[in-house]
Amino acid sequence: MADTVYGDVSYSFPEEMKRGSVIGNIAKDLGLDVNRLSVRKARTDTEGNRKKYCDINVNTGELTVAERIDREGLCGKKTVCVIKQELVLENPLESHRININVQDVNDNSPIFKKDVIKLEIGESADKGSRFLLEEAHDADIGTNSVQSYSISQNEHFTLSVSSKAEGRVYCELVLDKELDREREQEISLILTAVDGGTPPRSGTVAIHVTVLDANDNAPVFGQSVYKVITWDLTLLEVLWRASAGAYIFAAMPNLEELKEVICSTLPRLSEETLKKLVDGLVAVGVETQADLQFVKEEDLLEHLKPIQCRKLLNAWKCEVLEHALSDVSSPSSRSLSSSPLHSPCTTSPLSPAVPSASCTWAESFKVPWEVMPSGVRMAIANKKRPSPCDRRQLIRMVVDAMRRYELNPTRAQCQIVAQNIVKQYSESFSDVLHDGVILGSGHGSLLSQLKTRVEHVNRSSMLARRRKERLRTSVGVVNHCPRTPADQYGCVRWQPEEPPFGDNDETLEEKRKQMLQLYSAKGISGADRAELCKLMEITYYRQRRDINAVPPSSLSSLKSSWPYLFCLKGLSTHFQLLTDIPLLPRIMEGFEVKGKRILRFFEEKPTNDKVRAILLKSGQESSLVPCILLLLMAHFKEKSESLLLEADVAATAADVQRTVTLPDSPRLIIQGDRMNPERWMLSVEGEIILGSNSDTFVEGLAALFATYYTFNLEYQEGAASTLEFIQRGIVGINPGTGSKVGAGKREKKRSGMNPHVCTLLRKLMDFEWLSV
Repeated sequence: MADTVYGDVSYSFPEEMKRGSVIGNIAKDLGLDVNRLSVRKARTDTEGNRKKYCDINVNTGELTVAERIDREGLCGKKTVCVIKQELVLENPLESHRININVQDVNDNSPIFKKDVIKLEIGESADKGSRFLLEEAHDADIGTNSVQSYSISQNEHFTLSVSSKAEGRVYCELVLDKELDREREQEISLILTAVDGGTPPRSGTVAIHVTVLDANDNAPVFGQSVYKVITWDLTLLEVLWRASAGAYIFAAMPNLEELKEVICSTLPRLSEETLKKLVDGLVAVGVETQADLQFVKEEDLLEHLKPIQCRKLLNAWKCEVLEHALSDVSSPSSRSLSSSPLHSPCTTSPLSPAVPSASCTWAESFKVPWEVMPSGVRMAIANKKRPSPCDRRQLIRMVVDAMRRYELNPTRAQCQIVAQNIVKQYSESFSDVLHDGVILGSGHGSLLSQLKTRVEHVNRSSMLARRRKERLRTSVGVVNHCPRTPADQYGCVRWQPEEPPFGDNDETLEEKRKQMLQLYSAKGISGADRAELCKLMEITYYRQRRDINAVPPSSLSSLKSSWPYLFCLKGLSTHFQLLTDIPLLPRIMEGFEVKGKRILRFFEEKPTNDKVRAILLKSGQESSLVPCILLLLMAHFKEKSESLLLEADVAATAADVQRTVTLPDSPRLIIQGDRMNPERWMLSVEGEIILGSNSDTFVEGLAALFATYYTFNLEYQEGAASTLEFIQRGIVGINPGTGSKVGAGKREKKRSGMNPHVCTLLRKLMDFEWLSV
């Protein structure tokens, strides 16, 4: 007999009613005979729900609540919440759809995500300044959701409440009376959220306002006149620097410095003789270490023996020569010339000229932390990263201070200053996201900002932009920074000095032959055997010796000696021994954590048309890793074929080798859709070294990256920025010097961090912090 399906019957019913509560008389509403309900075995069945929320009383025909109904649990924030049930009768078979519209009741109070809302507001904030507060959340909908906010009574702040287009209510704290940290350093408030139910429910959160100090009070001296005793000085100069709020006595001789210089040559001088000698030097006009080159023997004979005098004079002359060759200029020895009243390029009568510095003034350069904005100082004190605005102000002030020593500091000088800042306050200046994920050490992004600022302030000064000539010796240009070979870039075990304990060349050769026998018997599948990993670790010394041989071995000869170096597991094991980094887990975790942030950055701020085109092609089914890789290459304006080649999904390694011209530099050959590849191969030096693999794309990318380090290969220029971004931002290898990029078309090889990579890392970091 065919089933008979009748029309729907609908009821509206409030949530949270007790079991047995009557929803309606369905027998009456459907015109059914109540006396026959039991005979026809009337019952309710669920439709798409796990629980049976209603039942029928066969004696009365009433539809009743069978299970507690929680609207928020069933439908969340949906405006309409409908439970679909079915009434079934037999003899004859008959069914009716039942739609129960569950109505919201005010059973939830507004809640805040945090127990305390912390705000930091500078005392210089203007009246009327607004500060957006966190919204309260109410699981109920409509009028039962949050409708208003209020704040506890106070003398500084009022509350502004507004509604968004979708009906959500939010509030802002408005500064009604200016703050004064000297009177009140902290302010505590209570914010209350109230819903529109009957009776209304409410939730509260504490607001803790920290008032940040501003430089709004001038220093005050304890007395109007101070008497200063000087040592035959013709000038006592007191410089007022309003920004620092301090007095600098610029002409006072540095006695401790003079004592250290003398004791370094004559360590056995008595304290009394040393004091008399220093007083005598001050009496003849010595003020700094630089003045010692003008001292004569007769100036010392009153206090020292002739041989002691000659030792001192000889030591000071040698030191002056060494300073001239290394171009040393200490800020402490140029106190007058570095003051605002004296140009760094001129000579003071009290401070004889020393050859200008090339790099070494930067090594002793002191950042004027005491005059930095309060936001910077507070961030450093709390070991937090300064806001982008405070960071820009810091860059301006640091560059202004650097230009006292040199109008146009070089990149090397900027790098030294950036490294010292990061070394001193690594928690505040490392490139780290809000959730603690580290993108880089930080000095690279600081270096980029410092150098950009230097070029900006010198853009209209041709004189300042002229570089000083390097000092030359009889053998040519003085070079203080010996270069590190690019192949050792970021490695911690470049070439072990000796075999593992208990092994020698003979035993290692035997183990190498064991692996060759395993490869002959099992092929590449032997890489999965447990003993292979141990053999690869033990023979690492021999592997590196063969790879680092001069002249270098070809990859084909290496493959015949070490076949398991040419599989994903062998590459990963070697890479981890070389760098102390488990490559595959690091890359997988890096793309999982940072990849979504990178994608969101490009979606909100596409940097060029090629980036927009890739975003348009990517869809729900696109894999994240290839999409991010293509976005990075598009952003850096690098062609995808400089790193990726495409092949038919059914092609074999022999097919690709025969039909595609493979370059010498590594390429990842993807098979299938490039947004969602099915298989991959890896080529190096024009040959396929890893055949067609069905592993995930991220494993192929890990194998590609490992080849550069394992086989001492340089990044190809056409993909250098993308590879360095993966190295620094994903894998986490962040050396301060050196580069895996060859010279290419440039006259010399790059020796520091890629500025394009540095800029993108900084933008990603600022984007993440500003979006929090």
